[in-house]
Amino acid sequence: MNVYLKHTAQFILYLVLQVLVANHATLFDVATPHIFLVFLLMLPMNTPFPVLILVAFFSGLTLDLLSDGYVKGLQAFSAVF
Repeated sequence: MNVYLKHTAQFILYLVLQVLVANHATLFDVATPHIFLVFLLMLPMNTPFPVLILVAFFSGLTLDLLSDGYVKGLQAFSAVF
């Protein structure tokens, strides 16, 4: 299996889990688990830093667009930070 295809499938899986499951599993309506960050941690160690930053930004931005949060850009910021 192609490495890029494998990582794309993992990204879609983690994003679907985040949007459909984790965003609705809150702790006292305050804390929400961020499962999509596991995808960034599971990327290979030899991934170039600019590519990692871009992937983190676009994964957070995609989650911001799909979720119903009040502050847009917060997930993108936290993923890049």
